[in-house]
Amino acid sequence: MIDPAYHYKSIVKVAECRPMAWICDYVEKNDENQIKQHELEEMVNKNTVAFRNFLKKKTRYTFIDYVIHI
Repeated sequence: MIDPAYHYKSIVKVAECRPMAWICDYVEKNDENQIKQHELEEMVNKNTVAFRNFLKKKTRYTFIDYVIHI
């Protein structure tokens, strides 16, 4: 179960890394469009496994859960 108290905007505020801020901004701005994981992977220069691990570590969400939650 996803913790509703863990809001994505708090991630950007405490994020010391730009890639997480880029991901949050991109997902928020493109929520009406189809968001593709490979586009975000390219944006932050990570392969699929590294991106999944990075996002899970920073947000506690998988990519799909993160996009749905926002």
